[in-house]
Amino acid sequence: MLVVYGYRHEPFGIRARILNAECTDFATAEEFVIREDGGSWDIGYPWAVQLDKNRVLVAYYYNQNDGPRYIAGSILEVESQKGR
Repeated sequence: MLVVYGYRHEPFGIRARILNAECTDFATAEEFVIREDGGSWDIGYPWAVQLDKNRVLVAYYYNQNDGPRYIAGSILEVESQKGR
C-alpha cells in the first residue's frame, strides 16, 4: 500500500510510505521524500495513480517561495516489495 501525504512542517513538501497489506506498520515504515522545496504549509492533497507495474504518478497542490499555487506531479518508480 502506497500512502502519500503533504508534509506541512519545514522543510515543506510531499512524502510517502510503503505499508504492508494490513497497513499496520505506518509508524515504522520508511518515509520517502518526494519533494521538500515547498514555499509554505499551503501544500498537499496528493493523489496517486498506478501507471504500470512499477510506476506511480503522484499529483498534488503545491507552491514554491510562497508564490502562486499550482498542481504538480511526480512519477515514482516503485520496486516490488515481496513479503511485505
